[in-house]
Amino acid sequence: MQKVGATKDLKIDDVRPVGAGPLDIPGRPVAVPTHGHTSGHAAFHLPDSHVVITGDALLTAHPTSLFDGPRLCPWFFAHSLQDAQAALDALEVLDADVVLPGHGDPLRMPVAEAVGIARRHAHDSGYDPSRKA
Repeated sequence: MQKVGATKDLKIDDVRPVGAGPLDIPGRPVAVPTHGHTSGHAAFHLPDSHVVITGDALLTAHPTSLFDGPRLCPWFFAHSLQDAQAALDALEVLDADVVLPGHGDPLRMPVAEAVGIARRHAHDSGYDPSRKA
């Protein structure tokens, strides 16, 4: 990861916030702030389709993980461990029964159920309250 520069902080100067409410694009996705993996991370909820694109806020597999299924991104990829865990609160309340993660296979289950599994496995993903990201 160091070889490709993944451990360096990046600054992006041309950032434009996404407004509240549905975006004016097909599917009318709604941005859901899910800070943690990065400070500006967002998931996208498609309420009419009951789908949530979780990106790296909620995964179903990762090459560095010993188990498959709903989980947080590995702790060493989190900008903030506390925020990554809090992002699950924002996902849990969405009306979605299809979860499209940033890594791993799609899930066909209520996102609240997937979040519950991720919380139970948080320690397995390295989320230790004494660890700082």
